[in-house]
Amino acid sequence: MQPIHNTHTHIFTLESIPNQFLPLGLVRLARTKVGGALLGVLLNQLWPFAKNDKLDRLAAFLNIGALRTQKDIFEFVQKFYPSDSRFVVLSLDLEYLGSGVAPLSYIDQLRQLIQLKYRYPDNLFPFVCADPRRPRFLELVTNTIEKHGFTGIKLYPSLGFCPADGRLMSLYAYAEAHDIPIITHCSRGGIYFQGERTSDMHCSTYRPHWWPLTDRKNFANRFVDPSNYETVLERFPNLRICFAHYGGRQEWNDFLLHPWPNDTHTPSWLSKINDMMRKYPNVYADVAFTAFQKRFWPLIKVLMNTELLQDRILYGSDFYMVRSSVSEREFSINLRGSIGEQEYSRMARTNAARFLKFDQETD
Repeated sequence: MQPIHNTHTHIFTLESIPNQFLPLGLVRLARTKVGGALLGVLLNQLWPFAKNDKLDRLAAFLNIGALRTQKDIFEFVQKFYPSDSRFVVLSLDLEYLGSGVAPLSYIDQLRQLIQLKYRYPDNLFPFVCADPRRPRFLELVTNTIEKHGFTGIKLYPSLGFCPADGRLMSLYAYAEAHDIPIITHCSRGGIYFQGERTSDMHCSTYRPHWWPLTDRKNFANRFVDPSNYETVLERFPNLRICFAHYGGRQEWNDFLLHPWPNDTHTPSWLSKINDMMRKYPNVYADVAFTAFQKRFWPLIKVLMNTELLQDRILYGSDFYMVRSSVSEREFSINLRGSIGEQEYSRMARTNAARFLKFDQETD
């Protein structure tokens, strides 16, 4: 039997977070042992009343306490799963976020991951983050995959670029030609662009006058809309791509609560992703973090019993980027017990192995 695959985890540390990600020097303070402890107490008092995405991201880091290296964090999450479990580790390139510099460069973040991959070759499967604004980004991608055994490519469009950006076409061509899996962030919120808009920030899906920078979060959400991938998939129909978070909580709420189409509601991102799964052979989605809400478990069970879709949905937890009131093991077991062993096994074993191209292995 295939092992459990968690196809969506993060293990980068506060050293990779730009200094101006939060005001008043809070990121620098959080990196110290005493400051991190004090901030942890404060954020625990504010939760669940705080609604600031940035504070929520910081709380996610502080929840792991004294774990300060990627090795420590990876070994921590491993302990919540069977020993043969496999973890997709998604790196993040935050150097173009518009929030200043970080003590640890993205290149050094990758160097640490390379060493961890050599240490845990059967359990850790890193994805290299591709940002079209980075000079020679495609060379970085091909080197980490071909020379250092990285498994796939991570895209995070809300950091400030459109998935249909012309500079990414060579990346998609490479990924399709070599059948390299891509995981792209696809939910509102998360980490989003903090800088000033530049002339290369455009996307045909939205007209420019809809893009005010007074609300950077919603500005960044324009890049994440799965509609941006329609032209990409028309050009690269065999692209192996997973829409992380399956559209996210807000879009799942819209799917459940609102009729569409009508004057105020267009099809939810969940519906758009489902349509792309039905149309293209290698489109997938993971339930990372979205599945933390138990009100969505019946919908997941329905999706896992829907023809075509049931073979394209992957298990992921989003450890540890999003703060949760339950442990990693409790989340996995809650979901597993709710949707049933057959559906969970299909999601976490069969589908994930197929997406990651491990399905040729002997059961």
